[in-house]
Amino acid sequence: MSKVKPQPAALSRSVLLLAPMIGNETGGIQEFTRELMRALISIEGRGRVIALSYADSQPFTQDLLAFDSCKKSPLRKIVFFLKTLFLCLKWRPRLIISTFPGLAPAGVICARLMGIRFATVVHGIEVWTRLSWIKRIALQNCDLILAVSQYTAAQLTSLQGVSSKKLFNFPNTVDLQVFLPGKGNPQLRELFDLPYDSHIILTVARLDASERSKGIERIWDAMERRAEGVLGGSIHLVVGSGTDLERLRQDARRRIPGARIRFTGPVSRGDLADIYRLADIYVMPSLKEGFGIVYLEAMATGIPVVAADACGTPDALRNGDLGWLVPPDNIEALASAMEQAMESTDQRRDPKFLRQAVERHFGHLSFQARLREVLKLLSQ
Repeated sequence: MSKVKPQPAALSRSVLLLAPMIGNETGGIQEFTRELMRALISIEGRGRVIALSYADSQPFTQDLLAFDSCKKSPLRKIVFFLKTLFLCLKWRPRLIISTFPGLAPAGVICARLMGIRFATVVHGIEVWTRLSWIKRIALQNCDLILAVSQYTAAQLTSLQGVSSKKLFNFPNTVDLQVFLPGKGNPQLRELFDLPYDSHIILTVARLDASERSKGIERIWDAMERRAEGVLGGSIHLVVGSGTDLERLRQDARRRIPGARIRFTGPVSRGDLADIYRLADIYVMPSLKEGFGIVYLEAMATGIPVVAADACGTPDALRNGDLGWLVPPDNIEALASAMEQAMESTDQRRDPKFLRQAVERHFGHLSFQARLREVLKLLSQ
């Protein structure tokens, strides 16, 4: 990618963005990085942002002042630090922002050496256990930490020793141009064998063995508990792939509602919004969500949401104002909430209400407004 020609005073106004990846890769942190980069470019202007990727990744945008990336090697941490320092020396950015706390040690050291400000984003589970001393010291020495949920902010204080004065609430956003209400694609309905007279329960998740806290099988427990009624004839559509997919397939075949469980495997991002539109409700009673962008995606398309009242999930559902929060591992409560989300007159079932609420609290304008406040704080 060719560099954007620096505008006047670009050297004194540029921002260095550190990220695990800066391209079109899948994943919540990757999506957050893209949204943050877009917002930075919108606020700072074209040719004001420098990006460095920890992975061998190419940027998704041509609007950067400069970019670099690291190759896979046993010395990649050292290479990343040296590249960060080189970019600081070359471009003299006024501040550094990292989209992942694992990159904070390099960012903090370079920021201190150069006399500039440093902030990092913290998403969730990566800071929910006590970190190594060097990572704790790095977090404690950040000028600002952007925590995507209140739960994660609390863990930073209690486990990592970060001062609450350095914490800033910075929830995720969602692409409202992609996730829109509308009718589901009939070709996808036929592809996944979804009868028109059946209610569709949707879950979108990474199906890795390390991600069993997503609660897929608890949904099946709830379906088994309600053999009659609205859940009795419903179909569970599970979207995603991973190392746990085959085990889940086998378990589904042994279940009473096994014939009403569909697995799509991996799907393209282009099909994802259409798949949301096939659903009557979105359910993911995850016990370990840092925030849960999937909840925003579902609500942005007008789909009611049922989730577990655990970790960062309440922030995405505005403490239950936008969806049903159920006690973790309470199957009866989960089944009842799923029924209510399908049949009640609650405003949390209203697509217009959900769409407007997501736009107001989590849309691009609110995301940019929070980023402007962060930039102002870092400039003081």
